[in-house]
Amino acid sequence: MVHQFPLPAAELPKAAHALQFAVVGGGIAGLAAAWALKLAGHEIVAVMEKSNGAFKSRGCIQSTPGMTRTLLRWGFAPELRQYAHKCGMLIFRNGLSNQLIGRLRIDQDFRGDILTELLFIQHQDLCNLLRARLHAVGVPLLYNTSVSNITTSAEGATLALSTGHMLEADIVIAADGWYSSLRQHVAPDMPTVLEVVAEEQGSASAMVENVLHLTFTVPTDTLAQDNELRFLTDQTLWPVWMGQGYAVHMNITTDGNLLTATMTYDYDGEPHVEDAEYMDRPITDFQLDMDKFCPPLRRLLSVVDTISARVVTNRPVAEDLVCRDSRIVLVGDAAHPLLPARPSLAIEDAETLRAIFLRMTKPTQRPLFLNVYEELRQPYCEGVIAYDRTLHNFVRTEPGASMDERDALLRASMAHGGWDNIDEAPFPAQWEAELRMYTFDAMEHVESHWTHWGRYMLGEAMDKVKKGKRGAPSQQSFSGIIKSYVKAGMISSPLLLFI
Repeated sequence: MVHQFPLPAAELPKAAHALQFAVVGGGIAGLAAAWALKLAGHEIVAVMEKSNGAFKSRGCIQSTPGMTRTLLRWGFAPELRQYAHKCGMLIFRNGLSNQLIGRLRIDQDFRGDILTELLFIQHQDLCNLLRARLHAVGVPLLYNTSVSNITTSAEGATLALSTGHMLEADIVIAADGWYSSLRQHVAPDMPTVLEVVAEEQGSASAMVENVLHLTFTVPTDTLAQDNELRFLTDQTLWPVWMGQGYAVHMNITTDGNLLTATMTYDYDGEPHVEDAEYMDRPITDFQLDMDKFCPPLRRLLSVVDTISARVVTNRPVAEDLVCRDSRIVLVGDAAHPLLPARPSLAIEDAETLRAIFLRMTKPTQRPLFLNVYEELRQPYCEGVIAYDRTLHNFVRTEPGASMDERDALLRASMAHGGWDNIDEAPFPAQWEAELRMYTFDAMEHVESHWTHWGRYMLGEAMDKVKKGKRGAPSQQSFSGIIKSYVKAGMISSPLLLFI
């Protein structure tokens, strides 16, 4: 499906002084950071990935308007025309009864067409596109390679690789995922028990400790031949079911050949070591309770043989994103584990790094610039994660009064079925907060921060860089707004949960 996306500027600004970056982690977070920093004129000495790179993701990504604008800015308009598409209607249903909760049109104007750039693209396609760009500019992609040891000093960072080789870099991008091994070098005392985070961030209740995240695909030909499932072949629809301890959403791929679905499911089994990584396995391995699913979902799951799945243990956002030596920086899930593994925050991390480091004119600015990254990303991501986790609790609730209350609230908030009357819906301020989150543009936030603080930052002594987090007013304000909604239990829409 071809769309007329605007073309980016012919040439993005580049740094006057280039640094050497080593990227640990070959997922979307690492690949995006490598590409963004390459666009800013820096050298990527290598991207290291511990797997063989052969795993094929079955999941689909909902590219938020902010993420889409970033990809366009990075020059991906031709690829998005080929691999991405739009959906016209978001449909919410009760996962236990299949009762319709509400519909939301996402193909019409709303306050400056902010939703027109909400796109669907396969996770694997985006990985492949980023890999192809990096390969084309000569960035080494090292598979079957992990970091055995890392040392930092005033001179730089040295990485000892599992292959026996050594790498040196000015900065190490730690993009090694949910169970990051490099996070201990940045935040060694970070708690791993989510209840601590829930209390600190004011969540109404703690999330379950373990969550199963699974994706699967079904050929549309199979669906078309089944009277109960034929309705799922409509490419314009984005159906969502919210059930007892789970949420699942799905859509048709851009080529029209597959239904792709993503589910998060409260997991009370005992996780095994191999469950920490995505693997293809039979759906029966996890013994899903089919009594929790409405008839259409039970029917759909009955035709699924193989899923890609992993079990994740809920973790807090790191309090520090940069190590004391200002040599290692956390991005993606290593910094802010977000269910269900959406890439929008990782793309924002990468764009934030690009927008900051394109301003580099001398090597002594490195600690200052990394501190700016931390100031911008940590409070913002902390607010989004708190909201996201509370939202997961809200939509994956137990049957009875809690589920009835959830459905009634959401039904009221979507009573108009569109965006033109959104001010008449309950809690319009919360809708505004959610809209701000998924239309967030990282480059604009960097520029706003620079406008407020740039001339002061560049005059600071380097020994004062790590003394306290200043944060741009807009960042502090937005993070505070989100946390206030979390504390008050004010959730108006599950839209953010899925995009």
